[in-house]
Amino acid sequence: MPTLSFHTQAPALGPVTDPVMKGFRDRAEAAFESAFNTQGYLGRIREDEDVEFFPGPDFDGVIPEPGSFGTGEDSRAGFYADFEYAPSTRSFWSSLESVAAFAYRGVHAEALSNRQEWFAKTEYPVYVAWWIDDDDKLPPWGEAGKRLMHLHEHGPSPHAFNFKSAFDSSGSPVKLDRTSLDQYAKTVS
Repeated sequence: MPTLSFHTQAPALGPVTDPVMKGFRDRAEAAFESAFNTQGYLGRIREDEDVEFFPGPDFDGVIPEPGSFGTGEDSRAGFYADFEYAPSTRSFWSSLESVAAFAYRGVHAEALSNRQEWFAKTEYPVYVAWWIDDDDKLPPWGEAGKRLMHLHEHGPSPHAFNFKSAFDSSGSPVKLDRTSLDQYAKTVS
């Protein structure tokens, strides 16, 4: 079954330890827990001291490539290169509706509504999605920044897209299915 790769990245108003980022830091664990509990969540790459893959409850056996993830600078899109801190996430989902439900409902939606407190306004995309074929390896972390750049430079395509102009795993344009989105939303905390 194809896997949806979802990457977020945004220019912060200060480094992670800056007091301006406290509200962001305070919400991080609750947002990760909410993702973990959302139906359709398959896992994420976590970047702390070491880069690791953490499977979710709906993990379907996609195996990470050992040692291939890289670190934050490897995934940074060029348009965010001048920012000291541009936090990023990389998660994997069974459907576009599952990640949309998580992003716009619950704890994450509350944080998203306050993003101007922690992140600089930007004309560039702050998230990108793409489908991973039915192979057994997740692409390297650095692929995420390249996809974000591609979305900005070329617009949405099956290679890199957003919720407004999405594509299914076969590469055909698709709109979010509201019924499915509402079902996933019931699992978001």
